Amino acid sequence: MQADCISVKKENPVMKLRGACCFLVSLLVFASLAAAQSDPARDFFKKGEMYYWGRGAERDYKQAEAWFLKAAAQGHANAAAILADMYYQGINVKIDNQKAFELAKQAAEKGDVFGKFLYAYNGFFQGKGVKKDEARANEMLNAIVPEITQLAEEGNPFAQDYLAAMYYYGKGVTRDYQQVFKWTKKAAEQGYAEALRHIGVIYEEGKCADQDHHKALKWFQKAAEHDHACAYGNLGIMYENGLGVRQDYNEALKWYQKAAEQGHADAQVNLGTMYSGGRGVTQDYKEAVRWYETAARQQDAAGQNWLGVMYAGGQGVAQDYKEALKWYQRAAEQEHSYAQRNLGIMYENGWGVRQDYKEAVRWFQKAAEQGHAEAQVNLGTMYYEGKGVETDYEAALKWFRKAAEQENAEAQVNLGFMYSDGRGAAQDYEEAVRWYQKAAEQGNANAQINLGIIYANMAQDYTEAIRWYQKAAEQGHSVAQVNLGILYADVAQNYTETLKWFQKAAEQGNVDALFNLGYMYENGRGVEKNDEYAVNWYRKAAEKGHNSAKEALNRLEKQRTE
Repeated sequence: MQADCISVKKENPVMKLRGACCFLVSLLVFASLAAAQSDPARDFFKKGEMYYWGRGAERDYKQAEAWFLKAAAQGHANAAAILADMYYQGINVKIDNQKAFELAKQAAEKGDVFGKFLYAYNGFFQGKGVKKDEARANEMLNAIVPEITQLAEEGNPFAQDYLAAMYYYGKGVTRDYQQVFKWTKKAAEQGYAEALRHIGVIYEEGKCADQDHHKALKWFQKAAEHDHACAYGNLGIMYENGLGVRQDYNEALKWYQKAAEQGHADAQVNLGTMYSGGRGVTQDYKEAVRWYETAARQQDAAGQNWLGVMYAGGQGVAQDYKEALKWYQRAAEQEHSYAQRNLGIMYENGWGVRQDYKEAVRWFQKAAEQGHAEAQVNLGTMYYEGKGVETDYEAALKWFRKAAEQENAEAQVNLGFMYSDGRGAAQDYEEAVRWYQKAAEQGNANAQINLGIIYANMAQDYTEAIRWYQKAAEQGHSVAQVNLGILYADVAQNYTETLKWFQKAAEQGNVDALFNLGYMYENGRGVEKNDEYAVNWYRKAAEKGHNSAKEALNRLEKQRTE
């Protein structure tokens, strides 16, 4: 399954459990290989296998680990591979990607087919313990497809789970979700812990079978009984989001904590977001930073990005733009789109680094090409304003459209403005209204005021104009409050409403509202005529540079001296 397949968290891509353990599998020894090993190594391995599976003894992963370590120390390839699997997944052990990768490499170099899979898939494909190298991973995975297929057909549960992964990604075989479900189910029916979890993922994701959160929860619980760190993380997500179970932040926190303490980086990030957001626990930015940093130190890109966010915002740590830049850079180099966008913002504003619009554009571009809507808006803005690139309205329109089609309200407003103004495309008010409408219905105040302007000045539909101004005004948009006040005065002649909205805008320092209040008091519109009050409001507006207010103030003061 894909790296993101185990994440069932719906809101914040940075916060999801991205599949650190997808298809990380345990190994069965082959008699033909074991026979080639020295007798002590073989005996150690068999004892480890007995405890791992609970065959001939009560299942005990700690004992299994101890015996596998003895066998691996004497060169037993299968023991090294199963240990790699345990350290990758966190099966009753703390996750250690570096150690897992070295053990997988050791097994692979001795010709162990499962060691080869772990070395290629978890190592070079997922970047666990080594830098990603997808081309190298593909070459290695393609080479072992025949052997993995044969073993799967013979009933080997680990080969079955591997083969499911190959069908999911289309590695050496044509992508086939029905085959994914078939082989994963076969492996799960034999009690293989990771396959149990993968069935949960299948039901949660809804690609390889009909989506069913209740079934997903059941399978995650089955896997969690094996002290499976990834399954703990999955359960945390289910409880946090109320998927297949009543939403329960306390229960989510419990499962994230268990996974995090076993070294699961994604759970550590999710735990950090719980502390940062005060969900299921008292808000604690320092504790959030601690968990983000723990994940970041494991080279987890989401952890690195979140740690950068905390340093940039000075939450839980002293504000430090240079430190934020460092962590954004590390995550961005791992193709983390949120970090790439954040890095672009740092360069655009000169935070922690010399201001460099070209470098900002470069990072916005990387994130935008990955489909990051906010980065697409940033990139479109750079093209629109000619910052770091030549002004190019058509390019700006293109990127705004990409983000707008993802329901990004800011992009929809920008797209509406470009059609209204005829920049990057022929002027088209109907198209402008269409995009403003989309953003306005999402509650975007700028879109609401723009619709109000169009209805008031072009369509002359004052009822609609008032409706949209009102929505923006109620969000505290001072320009909408002024415009609403004007319509109430000029159209509805409701000076009480006019005064109310001018006062709300004036409280925000809106200069037009200050002037308009002066005008109302000077002329007795909706209030008793009062030159002293008028002078007071005119003076406030004049101090902000309002020329008409300056003229009115001079006129009134001149009248008072005559």
